[in-house]
Amino acid sequence: MAQGIIFQLSSTSPIPANTAGIYVTSTGDLVHQPPSGSSQNISQVVSGGASLSPLTQIQLINGSGGTLNAYVPVSINSSGQLSAVNPSVESSSFSAIGITTQSIAATAVGNVATCGKVQAVSISGVNLGDTLFVNTNGGLTNIKPSTGVNGFTTGDFIIKIGIIVENTSSPTTMDLVVMPQVVGQL
Repeated sequence: MAQGIIFQLSSTSPIPANTAGIYVTSTGDLVHQPPSGSSQNISQVVSGGASLSPLTQIQLINGSGGTLNAYVPVSINSSGQLSAVNPSVESSSFSAIGITTQSIAATAVGNVATCGKVQAVSISGVNLGDTLFVNTNGGLTNIKPSTGVNGFTTGDFIIKIGIIVENTSSPTTMDLVVMPQVVGQL
């Protein structure tokens, strides 16, 4: 027999003081209440206008030497910090972890979507159903990399970042399902 947890909607926290717990608000948000301190809405994380499913973003230091704009594919450099992905460099390609969800100044801490759905993305030149790859300029492209196209050369890596999907609340809005993966080498 299948088992599960049933939540009763609540306008205030039903969790006793000094006790940790999870409850659902009357608006349907999932909230974590720690034993002390303020509760946190864990049904979505909102940052820079983009919202993500829980546990899909991390905060890291921008070690690229310049500003990383929103929706830039990023990897971890040898200092353990963020850099734009370079598909011509194996270590950069293999450490690709996701995309920025906000503009991150040099040496600042910022959010990176590593897995899940980034809602209401604003990426020019893409359409619903497009698979997005890392371009040679460090940005995103909906054209699958091949030798001689968009500056790709033999030896470059093909890195899939995700797929553009329809927003479930607003059909005219696009979301990006992030699932970074090195899918091959030219």
